[in-house]
Amino acid sequence: MNQGVVGMIANPVSARDIRRVVAASGSLTLNDRVSIVLKILSGLKAGGVHQVWMMPDKTGLSDMVQREVNRGQAALAKSAISKQASSKQAAPKKVGERQGFPELKLLPTPITGTDQDTISAARECEEYKVSAIVVLGGDGTHRLVVKHARNTPITGYSTGTNNAFPETIEPSLIGLATALYASGQISKETALSPNKLLQLRIQEKADSGAEGKTALIEDIALVDAAITSDRFVGSKAVWQPDTLRAVYVTFASAMQVGLSSIIGLSAPVERTDPCGRFVELSSDADVSSLTNTSRLMVPLIPGAFLPVAIQTLSTLNPNQPVGLRYGSAAIALDGEREHIVEALDDVTLELIPNAFFTINVEACMNACAARMLLCNQQGECDA
Repeated sequence: MNQGVVGMIANPVSARDIRRVVAASGSLTLNDRVSIVLKILSGLKAGGVHQVWMMPDKTGLSDMVQREVNRGQAALAKSAISKQASSKQAAPKKVGERQGFPELKLLPTPITGTDQDTISAARECEEYKVSAIVVLGGDGTHRLVVKHARNTPITGYSTGTNNAFPETIEPSLIGLATALYASGQISKETALSPNKLLQLRIQEKADSGAEGKTALIEDIALVDAAITSDRFVGSKAVWQPDTLRAVYVTFASAMQVGLSSIIGLSAPVERTDPCGRFVELSSDADVSSLTNTSRLMVPLIPGAFLPVAIQTLSTLNPNQPVGLRYGSAAIALDGEREHIVEALDDVTLELIPNAFFTINVEACMNACAARMLLCNQQGECDA
């Protein structure tokens, strides 16, 4: 692990899918994203990170951030020279050790403007052995980073739509907490929290190839996996409740929107609980003609409460693969349709505990306060 070195993967086009058309979901401008990244970088610097490797992109996000960092560093250096020149002390103390920004470098990955950019950046960060990766995006972006850099702890910031995985925390505090761990000031025992995930396995049998061999497809979900009868991938986002057949979750809170809210508003399960949950649904949200079925209004999209018909609600135990037998369908991972399966395919889903680690921002900030980590060696608190 390269102590004091952090990766940053910021999805420049998150929160721009069809949910902006069918409901009152919001979005972020490029300037909004630049501002968020700069706040995180300032926190990283304050916590002792000296270098950040950032994913390049086509939208201009990384270029704008690089320009602002260079401008800020130049202004800080000029201020330091001016203060030293006017100081009457024989040996003026160092200025700005925790101010400004860390050295910012762009990862040498090809830019495609697709999900492959996130995948390449995650793999590169793992190869560089960065201490942690800060992720800005939706649940889907976080899923890709974990899938391709599972050995590296991550800190998440939500810039997507129905985000359940990244918690809502002020960006500069995310940067500071990440830095305190990445620089070795806070131990992994204090800083890191284990997380569950869903492991999907699809053994294709309907189209086995010339030699009769079946193809194995593996994927993951951090929050939820949904089975939908809508096999047209299209914009990927799942927002029509009458197409849903089942939803499986690692955790679900009543404070979340999206697919996991179906369970969050009926049988919540914590991130720290060993188990998960799954619910099977009827395609008929008007349950007046159905038995043993509950009708529930849920916020599948921000600003849109839609009805679902719950048939069964069960516990998902860890390390026990569950067969998914819903016929020909699409499987959505963390809210986006990713795989089409046929009735003959062998499909299983398994809840994996302690699968990857995230940085616990609150625990890091509490340790920072208890140990006065933002005070310098002279006992003076850094500005």
